[in-house]
Amino acid sequence: MAACDRASHLVRGLRAFNRKTPLDPRRMDLNQMVLEVEDLLQRLLPVDMDLQVDLWPEPLEVWGDTGQLG
Repeated sequence: MAACDRASHLVRGLRAFNRKTPLDPRRMDLNQMVLEVEDLLQRLLPVDMDLQVDLWPEPLEVWGDTGQLG
C-alpha cells in the first residue's frame, strides 16, 4: 500500500509540474514526510552505507503541495 501511495504522489507531482492539475497546498509535517521516504532512500544507497536521519524534535509544519514535496 505504501508503494501505491508513493506512486500516487509521484504522478501528482509530475502532473502538477506539467500544469495539468492545479496545486493543492495544505499543511504538512516535514518530519513525517522524511520518515515516509526513509526506507526508500536507504534502499537506494550501497549496502556499505547507512542513512542517518536527524529529525526536528517537534512537528516541522510547512504549507505546500504534497505532489510537489512528496
